[in-house]
Amino acid sequence: MMDRKERFEAIELALTDYQDSKGRRSRDVEFRGESLPLEVVRINVNVPLLNHDNSRLRAQLKSHPKGDEVLRNPIDSASQEVLSELLRQTNQYAELCKQLDEKGQVEPGVITRDGMLVDGNTRLVALRDNGENGIDVALLPKGANDDDFFDVEASIQLRTLVHRDYTYTNQLLLVASLRERFESQDAIFKALDWQRLGPKRLAEHDRRLAIVEEARQLTGRPYEFFDNKEELIKDLDNSYQSLLQSDPEGAETLKQTRLFAMEIGLNKDEVRAIDEDFLGEHFGPNLEGTEAAQFFTQFDAAGSPSGLGGLIDRDDQPPTINIKGATKAWRDLPDDSPVKGAVFRNAKRASRNLIEKRIQVEMRTQPLEYVDQIAEKVDELTENLHIYFKDENFDKGKFQFRAKKMVKSIKELEQLLNRYL
Repeated sequence: MMDRKERFEAIELALTDYQDSKGRRSRDVEFRGESLPLEVVRINVNVPLLNHDNSRLRAQLKSHPKGDEVLRNPIDSASQEVLSELLRQTNQYAELCKQLDEKGQVEPGVITRDGMLVDGNTRLVALRDNGENGIDVALLPKGANDDDFFDVEASIQLRTLVHRDYTYTNQLLLVASLRERFESQDAIFKALDWQRLGPKRLAEHDRRLAIVEEARQLTGRPYEFFDNKEELIKDLDNSYQSLLQSDPEGAETLKQTRLFAMEIGLNKDEVRAIDEDFLGEHFGPNLEGTEAAQFFTQFDAAGSPSGLGGLIDRDDQPPTINIKGATKAWRDLPDDSPVKGAVFRNAKRASRNLIEKRIQVEMRTQPLEYVDQIAEKVDELTENLHIYFKDENFDKGKFQFRAKKMVKSIKELEQLLNRYL
């Protein structure tokens, strides 16, 4: 593996060849507030270093057993291999390899004079895996520093975040890293191009990352576990916030119960159905007399095993459920544990029953909503009808025809009411 001096010399040699050949290829990059055309050179694929401060890999590195080693010594060959493996696991990597094989490299990467890639990390790994010898890169000026590297990445990737294949947790961690980097929120909004609703979006990201971090602390799950749970995290945050002011204890119960439901594997509809009363009214009572009951009552207030099991609960009351303790202990249960199966079945059944009950309630209240909406519209129409009829372009004949049809429908409804009531 090349050392720093060898990489620098290889890049300088490529730049000299470019200038001697009177090359004209460049890539426009925003640099220190201006669009700067950077010279594009071709270097051997073994020259560049993969960037450990890659926003697309932040979550994966935090979860990786060797993540700390990579961050301490990112240019080590072992660290570079970890980064390569993580990039191979990103979304659409196989498709990128195919495109590069069929069409070649279209967009050059961006590299420092020391050989650290600011943009193009996934492309480099794909080119290496495809057996290519060279990669096209745009060279940053010699005086570029760490702040410049970040600003360039921001202009290329972060401000088009929604269009990139960043995972959900990487998006959350990216915003957190910007909080650490900038004292001013305006600087964060500029980096992410959040021109509208910046404070609201930032607060949402902070809260939702906090939910993920709490869930990880309870379950030991890696960040990747939550990447396909974006909708559930957002729904949980919204439900928690709407309940927080009126019922903070209920809001916390709702949060912990939904985190447990995600951990045990309930589907999206089942998790969304869970409210603050789910444990006490729908799930807990069904546990009485089952082998799953003691699993939930074996923890003290801190979630640690108490050794008392369910013995402290009175016989005439549902078991007291420590949902945080249950969430912590869930992964320690064997997959074939009868308790695990019983808990899952009971939770799923309770959630499905709750969904059915809510559907029935909606079916009962829907006709009332229809009648209220129609009555409101008719009242509004009656109040403003004289205004419409004063308009010479208003089609009175068409209105009369449709109004008579509506009156006929109302009379038919009245006849049905007389029959059923």
